Amino acid sequence: MSSIMSELSVPEIIDLKQVFKLNRKLVKPRKIVYPCGAVYKGETKGKLPHGWGEILYKNNTVVAAKWVDGLATGKGVCMSYEMTYKGDFVENKFHGKGRLFFNDDREYYEGSFINNEKSGQGRVLFESGCSYDGQWKNDEMNGIGSLCAQGNVYVGNWKDGQLAKDGLVFGKK
Repeated sequence: MSSIMSELSVPEIIDLKQVFKLNRKLVKPRKIVYPCGAVYKGETKGKLPHGWGEILYKNNTVVAAKWVDGLATGKGVCMSYEMTYKGDFVENKFHGKGRLFFNDDREYYEGSFINNEKSGQGRVLFESGCSYDGQWKNDEMNGIGSLCAQGNVYVGNWKDGQLAKDGLVFGKK
């Protein structure tokens, strides 16, 4: 199923009928209304989301994902007014491989996440047109990486988002 999910676009994932059809199951989605106003529609086990489903929060954030014992765990999508995340979830957190788009579509990150933070290998395209490709830790550029900006390429070791003094600059000066 993971290969099918990776081919789906955001609207297809949110359309549960399409997900169930692709999953080749005859499942009637259940609806759960939470005290906070959030509404879940999808497969359940007991009174918990379990299987394919989506939850709509009062702030209009939608999470459409594979659920295990009430937690988004597996492939999924999270959409809000500010951003869209497509990728892996572990216990309701962005964890594993994914793409994080900011909804103005001028900036995105693609790579590894750990507990909702950019961590591991990844690439970001900034609104300015600059890009960074390299290692991340705690949502910051940390480790070996390269930044392309204004015709220059900065290569070296990064610490907390800053290029170390031993980095190299290529291009115009």
